[in-house]
Amino acid sequence: MGRIDERDIMFSRMSYEKGTPHYKDYYSKNKDKKEIDDELREKIVNNSGKTAYYNQVYSPLVDSNFRFLADIRHLAEGEVSENKVELDKDSFSTTLKELAIEFGALSCGIVKMKDYHFYTNRGRHPENYGD
Repeated sequence: MGRIDERDIMFSRMSYEKGTPHYKDYYSKNKDKKEIDDELREKIVNNSGKTAYYNQVYSPLVDSNFRFLADIRHLAEGEVSENKVELDKDSFSTTLKELAIEFGALSCGIVKMKDYHFYTNRGRHPENYGD
């Protein structure tokens, strides 16, 4: 299994706003994806209710989960804190798994990070597009 470019994943592609530098860059290199992405973006990003999977109750919940992840992003990125917290790895793993299940995961596991778990390039956020 090889590494992939984050710019190619759907979450990144749906975040590209027309006219922005990363939108222009991505679709100048991926012309075959532009038409379908623009169509999907209109339906999904605008949460217009035009998709087959739109649900009046569940679709806003999905949006709120993405807002939550955006709100805590600063906790996972940036400089590593000098303040270290000692944790029992087994207890912490159990807590993470329980939290994932609580938020709707069907199953959850913990794995050792491998090279292919990392993107070759970043692409979801404008401030690190292409890094």
